[in-house]
Amino acid sequence: MSDSGISPDLVTCALSACSHSGLVDEGVELFYRMTKDFGLTPVREHFSCVVDMLARAGRLEDAFDFINQMPLEPDKHVWGALHSSCHEHQNVSVGKLAAEKLISLEPHEAGHYVTLSNMDSSWKMG
Repeated sequence: MSDSGISPDLVTCALSACSHSGLVDEGVELFYRMTKDFGLTPVREHFSCVVDMLARAGRLEDAFDFINQMPLEPDKHVWGALHSSCHEHQNVSVGKLAAEKLISLEPHEAGHYVTLSNMDSSWKMG
């Protein structure tokens, strides 16, 4: 990775900047170019940034598909990024799947159960 002269932290910052500025297509392209053009192996933070980027833009199914294609096991940060955006974009089906994954990763974390319950309540009322 260091042979390319590009720091993994620099790529993470660039992906995060794309996410927060709405440059989703550019960010996804950067992610794929980092491996193909620069020979960088993505780490968990890179995958998490892409999920966050897609989810913030409301592309929840794309984010879910991306997670399912990850070569690494998704962690709570990946599922949490998807889950929080599902609440914002009111996508019940993907939101429940993300919540179930969070609960399976951290079954003793009461906040996941509360969030899922609140999500169900607010969507039923809305």
